[in-house]
Amino acid sequence: IKDVVGFDSETISLITDMGNLTIKGTDLKINRFSTEKGELDIEGHAVEEIHHYYKGICKECSDKES
Repeated sequence: IKDVVGFDSETISLITDMGNLTIKGTDLKINRFSTEKGELDIEGHAVEEIHHYYKGICKECSDKES
């Protein structure tokens, strides 16, 4: 993780070495972000969607676990 572009309780938008990453869920919260290590600790409920954009191509993953 290089940078956090934006976040709220439903969406976290990140820049990674491999492109842009968007995580969607409910009650999302960033507990820790280290630019030195490139690590991010996220807490929340039911991650609904993860979108990864690499060179303009969206690779979508969905996880509907309760």
